Amino acid sequence: IIISTYLLAGISKDCSNKIPHTNPDMSGLLLDLVHRSVSSTEPAIHQAYLRHLALLVNKFLSKQDVSIAEKLLDSLFQGQDTTSKSLNPATIRTILWLSKALILRLAPTITHIITSLLALVSSPDQQTSAIAAQGFSIILGEDDILSATNGATIRLLCRQRLFTTVIPLISSRIRVVNIAGTDDSAATPKAPDHIKSAHLTALAGILSTIPTALVMPELPTLLPLLLQSLDLQTAGSVAVRTATLDTLAVIIRDNGVAVIDQCGHIQSLVTRLLKTTAINIGPGTVSSPRLRVDALKCLYLLAMHQVPGAAANARPPPGISPLLPVKTQVLRSLRVVLDDPKRDVRKAAVDARAAWLRGVDDAPEDE
Repeated sequence: IIISTYLLAGISKDCSNKIPHTNPDMSGLLLDLVHRSVSSTEPAIHQAYLRHLALLVNKFLSKQDVSIAEKLLDSLFQGQDTTSKSLNPATIRTILWLSKALILRLAPTITHIITSLLALVSSPDQQTSAIAAQGFSIILGEDDILSATNGATIRLLCRQRLFTTVIPLISSRIRVVNIAGTDDSAATPKAPDHIKSAHLTALAGILSTIPTALVMPELPTLLPLLLQSLDLQTAGSVAVRTATLDTLAVIIRDNGVAVIDQCGHIQSLVTRLLKTTAINIGPGTVSSPRLRVDALKCLYLLAMHQVPGAAANARPPPGISPLLPVKTQVLRSLRVVLDDPKRDVRKAAVDARAAWLRGVDDAPEDE
């Protein structure tokens, strides 16, 4: 199956009628592959089945027969246990790859697919929720088999369509979870603890595959979600926070401090970045050296890129920098980070502190 998957990738889509077991249509072949993928226990074989299935649906399935794959996907979604709302990991991965194949070709039911995927992320079963959330990075992620080089159908607007559809849904769900967490009345049942972090994990997976140009128009909605991602403190949240810091670094480097200031979140962002740089911030917290370095990099970029589109360390126009109200807080906190046991962290702290001393001018004195 592994060899045949690579051979199939190299075949022109014009040869779809010559693929065995596709006459009169692919329904039988696709159903067989789904059954094999959900029952396979060998990781390499399971992955090959998933890629083979996605390749057939995305590259070779005719426009008229897309409904076959959509119905198969619906049947997998409906296979959840009625009590626990759980699915086994192999089925979830099959759903993700089948969704990837359909979303890349902008299938008519793309909104329904995304909504159904987020329903898995909202599952009360923690394992189902976690695997579905982590799988969002698969949907638009690069793949050696399902690629434009191999003739896969990848529509130009698929990234934009997924992003603009999923961001409001995730934002709305997290807002509901936050409200339920602060409301003590019985009328608003509290969501399971893992739901919020699962949605933020899904968001991080999507952002890792989305160009910055698509992110910027949604920044007012997106930035509060990114800040909440930095608040996560479980061991499993390290990857999410790392991806969040990478996204913030790109946003700051390409657009300057002004975009953060326009959203009104400079204080909130700086406070969370400083908290992430600290090595001991309380019981139950997780702060790896990589996280601390990435947070310091963001602080460095804030001071060095105050003018949108200008070269690093360009002087801002006359006036008070929006970073000035937090300058003292930053310099005081970074003085502590200079004693971090990790050399890379200490070096990043030196660079960040020097950037804030040089780049963020004090308010001019009144004459």
